[in-house]
Amino acid sequence: MDLLSARLYAMIILLVTHAHAGQTEEKQLELLSENYVKMQEMFKEQATQLEELKIRVQQQESVINSMQRDKSIEMDYKSAGIINATLRQGTSRIPRSCADLKNLGHTFNGIYSIVGAKFMETVFCDFCKTPSDPGFQTWIGFDDVKSSPTYFTVQRFQNFRQQDVPIPCDVELLNVGGAMNAQTGKFTAPRAGTYFFSFVGWAYFSPSTSQVNINVGLFLNGNSIGRGHADEMTNNLQIGDQYETFTLQSTLNLQAGNQIWLQMFGSSSGALLTGSYVTTFTGLLLQEEISQSVKV
Repeated sequence: MDLLSARLYAMIILLVTHAHAGQTEEKQLELLSENYVKMQEMFKEQATQLEELKIRVQQQESVINSMQRDKSIEMDYKSAGIINATLRQGTSRIPRSCADLKNLGHTFNGIYSIVGAKFMETVFCDFCKTPSDPGFQTWIGFDDVKSSPTYFTVQRFQNFRQQDVPIPCDVELLNVGGAMNAQTGKFTAPRAGTYFFSFVGWAYFSPSTSQVNINVGLFLNGNSIGRGHADEMTNNLQIGDQYETFTLQSTLNLQAGNQIWLQMFGSSSGALLTGSYVTTFTGLLLQEEISQSVKV
C-alpha cells in the first residue's frame, strides 16, 4: 500500500470510529473489517484502471513515434530525390563506373549500364561499400547497344567480268543504315566497331584446254585483306561450259569512314561472275565501339 492509500485508509478509520463511537468494541471491529475489505476491492479496481490507462498511453506514444519516424523517412527520401535530381540536371557526363554513378547521386544498390573502354557494359554497384572496396563494382558483361543499326544484302542480276574495279550490285534487298552503296559497290563504316562480311559468288568458266580460274578479293581502303578463289581444269573442249560457287567471309574491326568492297583480280579471260541473284554480298555491324559514338 502506497503513502497516499495509507493516509486515505487512516482517515476512513477515524471517520468510521467516530461514527460508531457508541457501539461495542466487537461491533466496531466487525465494521472495520468490512470497511477494510471494501477498501481493498476499491484499490484493486483503481489499480486495474490505472494499468489500462498506462497501456493506452504507451500505445499512443508508439503510434506517435511511428508517425514521426515515417515522416522523417519521407522527408529524407524527398530531400535525397531533390539532391539527386539537381545532381543529374547539373551534369551531362555519361557514367563510366559505379563511382561516377555515386557522384551523380545514385544511392540504391543494383544493376547499371556504364560506358566501358569501348563498349557498353553491365555492372552491379554496391553503394553500401566504399569505392576502394573490391566489391563496390562487380562486372557482369557487355551490352549489345548500337547507336544506329547497320546491315545490308545486295546481289548481282547481270553477269560481271571487269577486273581491278569494285563490283557494283544491281539488286538491293536490304540496306538498313544506308552504309552500302550498291551502285559503287562500296560499304562505308558509319561507326567504329566489329563488322562481319560474307560473299557468295557463282563463277562461269568457258570451255578451255587449260586451267581457268577466278579470284574475288575483299578490299579495305584499297588494300586486299581476303580472297575467294575458284578454278576448273579440263583438256576436253566437248565438256562445255563450267559453273562453280565459292565463298568469302571476314570479321573486321573498322573505324568510322573505312571503306570495304569486292573486286575481281588475276582471273582468266574466260571466267566471269554470273548474276541471276546468286552472287550475293552481305554485311552487318556486330558490335559498336560505343565510347567513340557518344560523349562521355
